[in-house]
Amino acid sequence: MILKRTFVALGALSAAVILQPKPASAQSEAEVAARRLLVEQAQQARTAGDHARALEQARRAGEIQMTPSLRFFIAEEHAALDHVGEAFGTADLCVREAERDPALRNRDAILAGCRGVMDTLRSRIAIIVVRVPQPAPQGLSILVQGQPLAASSYDRPMVVAAGSIAVEATAQGQPPFRTTVTLAAGASEDVQIALQPSATGGQPRVIPSPPPRRGNPTLVVAGAVTAGVGAATMIASAVTFAMRNSALGNCTIQPDRIVCPSQMDADRAAGGGTFNTLTNVLLPVGAALTAGGAALLVVGLVSGGPREGARAARRGTWMSVAPRTDGVGLTVGGSL
Repeated sequence: MILKRTFVALGALSAAVILQPKPASAQSEAEVAARRLLVEQAQQARTAGDHARALEQARRAGEIQMTPSLRFFIAEEHAALDHVGEAFGTADLCVREAERDPALRNRDAILAGCRGVMDTLRSRIAIIVVRVPQPAPQGLSILVQGQPLAASSYDRPMVVAAGSIAVEATAQGQPPFRTTVTLAAGASEDVQIALQPSATGGQPRVIPSPPPRRGNPTLVVAGAVTAGVGAATMIASAVTFAMRNSALGNCTIQPDRIVCPSQMDADRAAGGGTFNTLTNVLLPVGAALTAGGAALLVVGLVSGGPREGARAARRGTWMSVAPRTDGVGLTVGGSL
């Protein structure tokens, strides 16, 4: 209750001085009007008990022009919201600014009000110094009690509310840091930010995603199978050609008949005609299949990647060619 009555009295004082005439500056008329409107809205919010809005509007007015009287108002609103450290620090800055300006209107009243805020809060504050590594890590961000800490406040004493103080820090490519210190009123403590460099030397480690599979492995397998069949067919034609020559013996092939020196040779050459026909059929078919299969294989390798295509070809095809007593045996297999 004592604290509340104190700030009610100080609030009356700040209301009397916050709208005092301002010294001439480079502000435009629009800025002056905007500031006055923001200050009036801040006063109305305070009267309504909405201290968060009062603080917000007062800060916006201060962005246009900050004065000791407006700083006094902001300190009071911080105190009303129990922002002990911010209230004490703002009131302290108000005192120093007012002391440097002997011509300040209502100077004594402003000084008395800001000192009153400080005196009221003095028994509830402590001091913390957040120390950072040198040089500061890239992308360093520090939070004290969940509020961002400006770089200008690194390694400098800062007023906070006594009690448990949470300090967090993050930096690019380094694991986060968090600690909590407990400070009694009037105590002071340093907090050293300890960040361990990552294996990439402070830079974020980027793990590339595997490239997406491209192309159609089916084309690779189909091309390999077709080319394999074509090659086997050409091998079979070579075998039938050799068997034809063996069957013909001393006989010769004329355009319309086979001429043999004896009946025995003629009987043996009868099978040679069949081998000759097979040779004439198998050779062009094998050549066509080999060429077509090679074309499909090239398309599959180019679109799907040579390594993947080669693995698919090795994995998906097999063939076997062997002569038999009744001709040539060809076996081809494959899988997708």
